[in-house]
Amino acid sequence: MTSKTSTTTGWRRAVTGVVASGALAAGLMIGLGATPALAEPATDATVDAEAPEAPQMTPDQALLAIQAKYDTGAGGGQVSNLINDVMKLRQQGFMPSNSNGQALIEALNFTGASQSRVIEALEATKTFQLRNKLRNQQAQSQSPTSIGINTLPPGNQGTILPAG
Repeated sequence: MTSKTSTTTGWRRAVTGVVASGALAAGLMIGLGATPALAEPATDATVDAEAPEAPQMTPDQALLAIQAKYDTGAGGGQVSNLINDVMKLRQQGFMPSNSNGQALIEALNFTGASQSRVIEALEATKTFQLRNKLRNQQAQSQSPTSIGINTLPPGNQGTILPAG
């Protein structure tokens, strides 16, 4: 089977493309495209208004900041050992609670010379994570209850007996 094509379709497509491109170019040149964004002038109400509150730090960001500040490796002290334990538990999937995160952020923002707030917050976080880990292990260790479905008959150690 042969198909019939017109000999005039090539130049028709070319003319249509030229006309469409010319119209588009002319429209952009006279400014029919997107309008530029103009800034609004500052008024007294906007100048006097307080700046929006900075976004708060997340518990993960607080942990990373504490790790960067206090993690000195093995033998680095109580804070270093606690942050290592907390980060290991975090990598295992046991995240700190929201209240632990707030305590970590407050301890990080505390400008006192003592590290007691950081230590208390890390200990509370580690306790929470270990409790969740223990709950998870207990939930996994419970064997499912079987009511006789898909079990071998008594006396059969998994061998298949021939039929008949």
